[in-house]
Amino acid sequence: MKSCSVPSEKYYQYLFRACPLLETVLLESDMSINGKCLYGLKNTRLKCLVLSRCNNLCLKKLMNVLCKLEHLEHLSLRDATFTDQDISTLVQTVPRLQSLSMVDRFPFLNWDSLKAIGNLKDLIQLNLQNNYSVNDEIMKIIAQNCKKLQEVNIT
Repeated sequence: MKSCSVPSEKYYQYLFRACPLLETVLLESDMSINGKCLYGLKNTRLKCLVLSRCNNLCLKKLMNVLCKLEHLEHLSLRDATFTDQDISTLVQTVPRLQSLSMVDRFPFLNWDSLKAIGNLKDLIQLNLQNNYSVNDEIMKIIAQNCKKLQEVNIT
């Protein structure tokens, strides 16, 4: 749902609740979303969640939903305002992720926070494209700990 001007958080939440077989959600460039609508995803079979440039997203609300998504395999975040502690919390909340994408600007992260990604033991795909926090030490830790990793993008 790219830059929809009419739907509100309440509308999205209702929509998500009405679609229990939902497997993929893409929310892009929606500054009105703070995360309340994501509660509607709790009882879905969601496998893939993509949040791109949703800069008003409340991390606490996101984490409260992510821990309920039993089928979640892929999480994609783009241009997020996460902090170092948020990455650690994210990894603890969804430890069974198979695919993680954190592309473009994450202005409040330092390179050390990305070490937490090494705790995602089931990770197969990792996309850190244009993420300026990536360095050799981080990639070494991730490679040593994520034994199932098959695809990495750090361009």
